[in-house]
Amino acid sequence: MLASFTVGFGFFGLSVFGTLYLQYVLGWSPTSAGLAMLPATIFAAFTAVVAGRVCARFGPRLPLAAGLVLLAAGMAGFTFSGADANYAQFGWLMPILGIGLGLTTAPTSIAVMGTVASAQTGMASAVLNMLREVSGAAGIAVMGAVLTTRFGVTLRDELPTTSPQDAEALQHSVTAGGGMGLGHTTGIPAAIEHGIDNSFVAGLHLALWVGATALLSAAVLVLLRMKKPHQDIGSASAPDADAQGISR
Repeated sequence: MLASFTVGFGFFGLSVFGTLYLQYVLGWSPTSAGLAMLPATIFAAFTAVVAGRVCARFGPRLPLAAGLVLLAAGMAGFTFSGADANYAQFGWLMPILGIGLGLTTAPTSIAVMGTVASAQTGMASAVLNMLREVSGAAGIAVMGAVLTTRFGVTLRDELPTTSPQDAEALQHSVTAGGGMGLGHTTGIPAAIEHGIDNSFVAGLHLALWVGATALLSAAVLVLLRMKKPHQDIGSASAPDADAQGISR
């Protein structure tokens, strides 16, 4: 459960704020930003299939830990991209993120389903899906708070000499509405626009480090504390059926 929560926490935060970075800092169109993340989706889809087969043979512990580490590495890798980055500098991270996400999807489900009776798998699946939604909201909230706080502090240093009140007003105008103000910085002096972009990137980098640290910590806990599921999901229903005298 903790691993699933952490995956949603980090990946949802990266998806939301990474999109803002691509569109409002690098100036890409929504379509270009979506296409830039497409490799992660493709690799996640293929890796999820392979991960299910690996889990069936070796259990979910090692694939899950590997996926968490790869997600952490991918998020940390984004912190080397600045306000003037190009796709070649971070595009290679998309397959890493996709593989990491794919390696965590099936193992988390298998780990949870393997710890409950077959009659409770529906309930367990619902709880797991709800947890993923909650973790995504938590990731956006926490990483957003970190980003905004760091953004404000850095913006005061980046701006030309001005009063603290002016800096706070500019920070609010940019971050109000979930960062949509980043898309309305045209027409302002170049020095201020440059300071806004650099400040947002500084906040994004710190938020990504928070997410990467959470993922890496979860990977360590999985390796140290996770045990093999009590039952095989594919055959879990057979003993129950026999016990109830249900003929096939």
